[in-house]
Amino acid sequence: MQREAMEHIPMTETFIAARDLLRQRNVPHLQRRMREVNDLLIDTRMSPFERRQRLYKEAATTSDFPLLFSNVLERQMVAAYKAAEPDVFAYIGQGIQNDFRSKDWLSAHGGEGALPKVLEHGEYKGIKISEGKVTSVLEKFGRAYPYSWETLLNDNLGALAPAAKVARAARRTVWREATNLIAETAGPHAGLYGAPVTHPLDGKSITNLGSRALTVDTFGLAVQDMADQVDFDGEPIIIENLHLVVPPAGRTKAFEVLESETIVAAGTAGSVTIRGSRNPAKLFNVKLHVNPYLPIINTTNGVSTWLLFADPGTDGPAAVLNFLRGRVTPEVVFKSSDKVAAGG
Repeated sequence: MQREAMEHIPMTETFIAARDLLRQRNVPHLQRRMREVNDLLIDTRMSPFERRQRLYKEAATTSDFPLLFSNVLERQMVAAYKAAEPDVFAYIGQGIQNDFRSKDWLSAHGGEGALPKVLEHGEYKGIKISEGKVTSVLEKFGRAYPYSWETLLNDNLGALAPAAKVARAARRTVWREATNLIAETAGPHAGLYGAPVTHPLDGKSITNLGSRALTVDTFGLAVQDMADQVDFDGEPIIIENLHLVVPPAGRTKAFEVLESETIVAAGTAGSVTIRGSRNPAKLFNVKLHVNPYLPIINTTNGVSTWLLFADPGTDGPAAVLNFLRGRVTPEVVFKSSDKVAAGG
């Protein structure tokens, strides 16, 4: 009955804006508090003693508002971030570090090759286990938004939408930093691609950089190049799942390569030849990814670059982007005020 009566009682513009904002963001606790404050201001039937009690109650709990409002913003921001999370972690590994000190990622390799035959009373020969390491250091990213709590509370139209802004900025940061691991200004990242390039863990020399445009045939050659790679012990590397990464300009060509049922090739004098076999690319377990930051970071040939990755979960990651433990998703914080009321 009290809530229905309130709808017919005139309220100030401030209370209307606050009420609408809290309804929009579905915060029952704060909605109830706003109704109590409104009752306090307009209910003339209240005795002076009751009014003082209500004023004391409100004064004692008003400090809850920034904390609760911050929590609501953070939950909204995390939900918005996860709703459109970048798909880079489908082909780039995701790691965790405990703090900001540099971390060494160690690898022991060797001893995984096929076992040699041992004759009767023969000796079991030992093998040397080698080790390698790579070092990673965390960096911090953030931004201050110059909005006061009152401004956000009065934004009943959602024009400022801090949760959406922070979530979008966080997604873009993750996408850009992940792409920085595989690309640089001059082309594919020199620490990851080369003809040849030295593996940072086991020191083996591999060739994984080419200049071929994306076609059905060159895609097949790239798959074959990956299949020809061997590990430290000279054993073949079994790759079950593949990820094709292209810039936005390569999306149409990638669809053509991966989705065409047959291959049509233009012949001499305008004649057309249709191959009798199916498109072999469709037989591979390949997932397509469009990375919009490839041409932004790789300003040399990013619009035509295409990358092929093994699945980081089943076949091992080519690169890893680390996060601080407990801070995998972004967070919203409010700056604590140093204001002290004269009355305590």
